[in-house]
Parts: sequence; C-alpha cells; structure tokens
Amino acid sequence: MEKGAMEGSFRQALSDFTFEAASGGAIRHLADLGFTVKQIEERLDFPTPPARIRETVWKHLIDTGVICLEDPRSASSGTSGGPGGVRINYVREYDSYGRPSFRRVAEADSGREAEGEYLVCEFGSLRYKDPQKYSQILSLLDAVQAEYIDGLPWPPGRVWHRTDDRMLEIFRRIRDAGAEQGDSFRTSEDI
Repeated sequence: MEKGAMEGSFRQALSDFTFEAASGGAIRHLADLGFTVKQIEERLDFPTPPARIRETVWKHLIDTGVICLEDPRSASSGTSGGPGGVRINYVREYDSYGRPSFRRVAEADSGREAEGEYLVCEFGSLRYKDPQKYSQILSLLDAVQAEYIDGLPWPPGRVWHRTDDRMLEIFRRIRDAGAEQGDSFRTSEDI
C-alpha cells in the first residue's frame, strides 16, 4: 500500500472513530426516541454535518428493521441485509496455554426481524421524479412529520417502513387529504 493511501485510510479511520465517540451513539439514541434529523442536529454537543446525521439515522433505521429496502415478507434469511438475516460475531477464546484465538459465530439477527406490518413508502421516487407532488405531500403533514420525511435520504423506489404511530398518522393525513395511496404509501397487502 502506498504511503498516501495509508495516510488516507488512517485519516478516515480516525475521522470515523472521532465521529462515533462524539456523535454516533447520541444520534442513534435520539433516533430511537423519535427525534427527526433536524431535531437531532439541534441537540448534539459536537457539531456534525447534517448529511452525516442523515446517513447515521438512515443506517440505524435499516439496522434495527424500522426500514427495509426489500419486502420484509419475502426477504430470505441470509446475510443479504434484510430482516431475519444472520449476524456474524467473533468470540475470543483461550487455549490451555492462555493463547487467544477467535471463533466465528453466526447468530440470528433478532434486532432486524420483520415483526408486524410495514407500509410501502415511495417518498424517494416522488422527491426525484415529481418534486412538486413531493412538496404537496409534505404540505399535508404537520411540521415534525414533514421534517421526519424530508430529513431521511429516501432512495428512489420502494422502501418498507415499520408501521408505528408516527407513520400511521402520516399515512392517515395523506389519505384523508385525498392524495392517492400509490403516490407515497401502500400497505404491504396492497402490493
């Protein structure tokens, strides 16, 4: 490896470590409490770029199974990153002479199991393909709901979001305003 590449790798590792120590755990904790990306940014003690907060929240929502990038009902149990996947851990063991070694252990990833119902969200498609319709959908929501939706980096296409109180209320507001369900939401059964 070149010296420049090694320095770049070291800088990236140091940056990641600094971020994790200063903000990573706090961001995930606040996301678990239901805060939006904007609210998290306002509460952090260490200045963190909004894009980094957004990435961390999105990854945490995927890791905890709140958001699935594949249909949770059809996701296979494998290491594909979907619900019901397998988490690989390494366990340190010592032999009779006290020498450490590591053993690879595969465990069911219970934190990511698809439990309950999911709503199919197509906010990313709207954001990129029809920004006017996306703005119209956001205007139907209250400020915190709109912040939640707009603060996440929705990819174009379908995303499955666990049905929780926040998303049910967002779904009801969109539906009650007469917007078509297919514009942004569908229940898993509608597909």
